[in-house]
Amino acid sequence: MGNKGIKLLAVDDEALANAHLKSYFEKRGYTVFTATCAEEALPLIKKENPEIMLLDIGLPGMNGIELLQEVRKANRALKVILVSGYYNFDFSEATIKELDICECVHKPIGLMELEQIVKKALSKT
Repeated sequence: MGNKGIKLLAVDDEALANAHLKSYFEKRGYTVFTATCAEEALPLIKKENPEIMLLDIGLPGMNGIELLQEVRKANRALKVILVSGYYNFDFSEATIKELDICECVHKPIGLMELEQIVKKALSKT
């Protein structure tokens, strides 16, 4: 599958991290949207219907897990990769399955490695 037309949403409270993700993935043909909090992400998800979301856990207000729980009420198709700087996050297999999380990765992560994880997630049906 080519990247052209794939919509990716990056949700991270660090605007610079979002800018790097946007630049990197747009150069590879993705259409990229960014949000710095759940309150920005929810309307984008409804309006743009992205195929994949890179989701930070430590968001202001509603955290990443709470955002994902809200998203899953209406959207089971969205592929989600959790990307977090928290090294103590540990989810049970049941939680990962319940929230349909494709992958959990720790920051820092190289953009090429992250791209491979994105491609792997998108290839799953």
